[in-house]
Amino acid sequence: MKITFIVESYFPRTSGVPSVVKYLAEGLAKRNHEVTVITRYEENLPLEEEYNGVTIIRIKNIDRNFLKMYKSNCKDYIEYLLSRKDDVLIIECCQAITTDILLKYIDKFNGIKIMHAHGFSGLTLKPFQIRGTLKHTFGNTYNFFWWRYYYKFILPKYINKFDATISLCETDSSMKYLNKKFTKEKYILGNAANDAFFENIESDKFIEKYAKIANNGYFLSVANYHDYKNQIGILKEYYLCDKNSEYDMVFIGSRKNSYYEKLLKKNQYYQKKYKKKLNVHFLYNVEKGDIPNIIHNSKLYLVGSNYEEYSISIIEAMSQGIPFISTNVGNAKLLPGGTTINNISEMNKEICRVIDDEELYNKLSLNGKKFAYENCKIEEAVNNLEKIIYKEIKKKEK
Repeated sequence: MKITFIVESYFPRTSGVPSVVKYLAEGLAKRNHEVTVITRYEENLPLEEEYNGVTIIRIKNIDRNFLKMYKSNCKDYIEYLLSRKDDVLIIECCQAITTDILLKYIDKFNGIKIMHAHGFSGLTLKPFQIRGTLKHTFGNTYNFFWWRYYYKFILPKYINKFDATISLCETDSSMKYLNKKFTKEKYILGNAANDAFFENIESDKFIEKYAKIANNGYFLSVANYHDYKNQIGILKEYYLCDKNSEYDMVFIGSRKNSYYEKLLKKNQYYQKKYKKKLNVHFLYNVEKGDIPNIIHNSKLYLVGSNYEEYSISIIEAMSQGIPFISTNVGNAKLLPGGTTINNISEMNKEICRVIDDEELYNKLSLNGKKFAYENCKIEEAVNNLEKIIYKEIKKKEK
């Protein structure tokens, strides 16, 4: 079967959506499907390559400006896709340029057409909300009004030209909208953790390759350094926490950026403000193969995000039996391996509560690991997606 994924960003990008699409595409390829991923071109990457059985095609001149307007007519992209003869077309995310410029052509494509939503984040924005900088504050407000227009006037014209939609979970921000606007089959397909998280973890503490832990253990946060991941909020709560003399704090992001630099400055500021020089580590370029071990040897997994849908990193922590404490975003409150807080300012006390209550800590550890092993493996996610595809094909054949 010829199955094509359309996604704005893909391998070697490692953020949420590219990671999910990668394991789904490669999983289907292993089952002898002919799988293609079509994405935007990125500098220094080939226009076409095969990786792990998946053909990756990167197309140039797909972009828009800061006002969300297209910077080019994307003619080549549209014509190429219309010329293809795919059995199944899986389009990843609304609010992605690779999706939005195709909406008015959806009914012209051959085969089954599935929208894989990953949440409708534009519906979660609040106008005039203060963000990290003046630029981001104005940008957030502009985005609020633009995406409200998009979901009210643009998407409704095309959404029912898809044969089916897939959301991450019942609390996915797309579900309420789709329940009102989409008249066909709506499926749930949760996220999964990499297979490495379900293998035996070596006892060696790989963290020592990157940082010298001064205390008995460490709290951990793994996320790209970014304002909406709110590592600064976690850092402040760590300084306020009574356990900061017993445990180091470790942040792991993919690379240095402006937010990383801001985080370093905040650490210096908190050292002076609270008159403490705590053991905080800001890591990047950590080998992916070391992450399962680093999580496995942590004490708590901390998430301070302002926005999530279904955090893969929380699943990774649960797979290692490490309890998480997360802001109440996405489906975190439904996951059995940790606790949620309504405001980041509650994190310092929640850390103490979970660590001091041994019975609670062990319960979260066991329940989280059990849930991850039973529900969050890649093989299970690929199985479920393949079932969805075959079900929709049978419907079409009737």
